[in-house]
Amino acid sequence: MRLYPPAYMMFREASEDVAIGGYRIPEGEKVTVPQFHVQTDPRWYDDPETFRPSRWLAGLEDDLPDYAYFPFGGGPRHCIGMPFAMMELKHIVTTIAQAVDLELLSDPDPGFAPGLTLQPADDVRVRVSK
Repeated sequence: MRLYPPAYMMFREASEDVAIGGYRIPEGEKVTVPQFHVQTDPRWYDDPETFRPSRWLAGLEDDLPDYAYFPFGGGPRHCIGMPFAMMELKHIVTTIAQAVDLELLSDPDPGFAPGLTLQPADDVRVRVSK
């Protein structure tokens, strides 16, 4: 979710004049919020492009600034499916992954095909066995 967020960028419209990081954004201006880049920023993550789930065990999320990790967006427009998706990730996906062996048959580092969602450029093939 951090390295490959399905919705890798969001679009918002300023509801009033605002300044962010020294940049003035006038009311009505459309802005892009690039989750993909924010969530791999070395200011927030050591070795940011490495998949290392153990980094979260030491309470990393509590130490991050707001929106350094926001796979479901944030504020009043965050994804309404967030609680269900997190439950799936914690329970269903881990249960299935523990019950089978997965063997990657395709390129372990596929390119990206950005569209409405972020997808691998080529098929990801996996052999599932028990």
